[in-house]
This record gives sequence, structure tokens and C-alpha cells, in this order.
Amino acid sequence: MTVKRQFPILIFSASPWIILAILSSVGMIAMFAETMILPAIPDFIDDFDISYENSSWILAVFLVMGAVMTPIAS
Repeated sequence: MTVKRQFPILIFSASPWIILAILSSVGMIAMFAETMILPAIPDFIDDFDISYENSSWILAVFLVMGAVMTPIAS
């Protein structure tokens, strides 16, 4: 005789307003983080003794990472 296990179905019902609040707050945090790195570019150039072109790669990687991680973190 075989016994079938029945797993309960988990139903997550959240208000659309809660989801909107979470996504909006994550988006705001990402925007604040991106604006914090812009004034730091001259310090990166001085501290790491790199050229302006190389510092633009730092900014590009940071912005791409923010764009990729925002949906994942939400």
C-alpha cells in the first residue's frame, strides 16, 4: 500500500499597495546609492591613481550592478 503525501499549497496574498511600497522603497535606495558614487569619482582617481577613463568603468559597473540587483532584491 502506497501512501501519497499531500503538501499544503501555500497561498501568499499581499495587498498591491504593500508590493508597491516595497518596490518603491528599493528603487529609492538604489537611486540614492547611485547618486552617492558620483561625487566620489575624483576621490577614486586620486586614491587609486587611475585615469578618468578607468574611473568611468567603476561608475558603469556600479550602475549595471544596481540595475541587476534591484529586481532581485525586491
